[in-house]
Amino acid sequence: MVNQNINCLRAGHKAVPERASAECPCVLPTKTSVRKRMLLTGNQAVAFGALAGGVRFYAGYPMSPATPIMEYLAGKQEDFGLVVEQTEDEISAINTVIGASYAGARSMTATSGGGFSLMVEGLGFAAMSENPVVIVVCQRPGPATGFPTRTEQAELLMCVSASQDEFPRFVFTPGNAEQAFSSTHRAFELANRFQVPAIVLSDQQLADSLCTVDRFDLDQVPAADDFADREWQSRPAYTYRRYLVTDNGVSPRLRPGFAEQLVCCMGSEHDESGLSTEDAANRVRMHDKRMRKMADMGDGFGQHTAYPGERETSVVVCFGSTYGAVREAVDLLQADGKRVGMLHLSEVWPFPSQTVVARLAQARQVIVVEQNSTGQLAKLLARMTRIRANELILKYDGRPFAGAELAERISDRFVARLS
Repeated sequence: MVNQNINCLRAGHKAVPERASAECPCVLPTKTSVRKRMLLTGNQAVAFGALAGGVRFYAGYPMSPATPIMEYLAGKQEDFGLVVEQTEDEISAINTVIGASYAGARSMTATSGGGFSLMVEGLGFAAMSENPVVIVVCQRPGPATGFPTRTEQAELLMCVSASQDEFPRFVFTPGNAEQAFSSTHRAFELANRFQVPAIVLSDQQLADSLCTVDRFDLDQVPAADDFADREWQSRPAYTYRRYLVTDNGVSPRLRPGFAEQLVCCMGSEHDESGLSTEDAANRVRMHDKRMRKMADMGDGFGQHTAYPGERETSVVVCFGSTYGAVREAVDLLQADGKRVGMLHLSEVWPFPSQTVVARLAQARQVIVVEQNSTGQLAKLLARMTRIRANELILKYDGRPFAGAELAERISDRFVARLS
């Protein structure tokens, strides 16, 4: 065996000068100007977005594929005045994050589907106490342990609906590193503006994939003050009401320990002061107050990508990391003369019904592409717009779509009859 390997090595070495030309045809030309770009993963882009969003506290329990977010932020604690805490489990993580939020720090956690299942009761606590938190959910196949290092998109409806009772929330579904950055940053801004939980729904394909991107424009990142401390400096003592009923449902927020004011945090139903009560009329007032936030939460929400235009015969609707494969498939089909386009949703809850209806109104065919076995986005689309997908293309073997594969499946099965 050793001699065979040595002979192969010698034969290969001898063949190069005999068969290769003087100059390799694969040599790339030297670039005269180089634009600096970043090489990073989707998880690192999420962490960047969190830092840009002002995160000051992170708590989590390691669970792939979300763990690299915690690892990256742990290395930035001194640079950004950040505290990262590894807790004993996901229940502790969500409750610790809620406590940090109440204390005045922008806070987040990250996990996968199994860990998020454990966090659901805490999610309700954050909603009832109106403490803004950001939760990153990196999907992988399940149930239970499933495929720990593979990808899937089967937790969309869980993130939209998981709760005890009803409450407002944001759900982001970024499709690439740029969107992962902006979605996480927006999650912090919107969660704190409306005092609600915000969920960034990622997956293993996006979380672990390396890509090159232009530098993020940090000049576009606004600085926001989440608290009304300044305007309350001269108010009469003990007149503050943490859960004051307002027209838009958002109450003034003070940091606990504010001089001569009571700043409560209550997970039970409460009155305006934050004290527990089972009064029936008060229950209706408080619930209506929280739900009123939804009216304004939808304004300016629902970012999406319509590619390449607005008049395609067939429109492929997708979310999350299928962005790249669907866009490549659309390019291949367009080059083949087929009028097919893409509608990628990177913000799905509150659902942007008007935007989606306007985009799909002229389409003769709606095709939904997603990585689960039941068509969760298609169900959400029908529920919120009454638009039913003509066809579903589903994949749930733990492997991501490839552009050429997807183009072939669309072309052979659907688009040909409309060309």
